[in-house]
Amino acid sequence: IGTLSVALGGVELGASEVVLHAFEAEATTTSTHLLSMIGAMTAMFGLMFLYAITSTTPQHLAVLWSGLQKCGTSALFGLGVQRAIFCNAALAVAIFDLIASVMILGYWYWVRQLANESQHS
Repeated sequence: IGTLSVALGGVELGASEVVLHAFEAEATTTSTHLLSMIGAMTAMFGLMFLYAITSTTPQHLAVLWSGLQKCGTSALFGLGVQRAIFCNAALAVAIFDLIASVMILGYWYWVRQLANESQHS
């Protein structure tokens, strides 16, 4: 999930106009700039998640915020489709981010439970 988030964020950052055209959205200076900003944030949260899951020390908050970022992105892309800003193809992004958010938040919950159990034993 982290690696794919970095890659997709990089595409949004580096080729925002192409992405907007693929989603049948208006590619203005403002919209391409905003998608570039979203891409940068997506890539950074992906990197943060990769760091968190490979770190030797627990990074619970980084995992939590990575999951919340995916949840927010899913909702916003879904709203973009509902509001006819994006075509239905953008639902692939919304669905990926929704599945990723459930997986990341589930992982966060599981790791927190394990940490709590080890503290009490």
